[in-house]
Amino acid sequence: MNQQPNLKTCLAEPEPIAGSTTAIRLLAADRAFLCDLSRVNLLSSDHATKHHYTHLKGGATRSLDRLVVAGLLKKKTLGIAGRPPVKIYQFATLDIAGEWGGSLPITGGRRNELHELIVSDLYFKTGRPADFRLAVRFTDLDIKAVGGCRPNALYTDSSTGELVAVQADSGNFRKRQILKKLAAWEAAGLRHIVWGQPLSTARSVPSLNNITLHRF
Repeated sequence: MNQQPNLKTCLAEPEPIAGSTTAIRLLAADRAFLCDLSRVNLLSSDHATKHHYTHLKGGATRSLDRLVVAGLLKKKTLGIAGRPPVKIYQFATLDIAGEWGGSLPITGGRRNELHELIVSDLYFKTGRPADFRLAVRFTDLDIKAVGGCRPNALYTDSSTGELVAVQADSGNFRKRQILKKLAAWEAAGLRHIVWGQPLSTARSVPSLNNITLHRF
């Protein structure tokens, strides 16, 4: 399992980057973006504009395009029903992702890029927890803690020390599936769930005290 870079590494002084097709010197904002990308594997231009390139009046597009040209990032356009298309970014290759301790998004079946984007949204909504980790990075203790139903991510609540389950739902879950997941986590002893859904979904998560629901 690759280790994620720490904040000091991400924000270090600019230096040439190996693995890119074009020599490039990274600025602090570039490093912060790549560091967050290593945690969630997929980010949007909106994420970058709001969280990494706030000092640029023109937004993040030009800076991200520079990283695409250098061979560090791959850009796609994601169509979302009822919303304008969104520019999304991932590492250009698995090798480059590995240099940053990240990976490429895992998609297929009902696990689409919108689902992965919602996971990333929840990462920021929860305050970018230092130990936020996707399911592919779960330790043996994590797997034991969640029981037989793995959420998309976990992190530790800094105020309570409790483990928090993070679940994205791109609108494909049936009500029965939602309730089954919630029951499994309750049985495992997870007291706090963070859930994300599109605004257009017809199957909302139950309104319970232990569930924080974000709609996108």
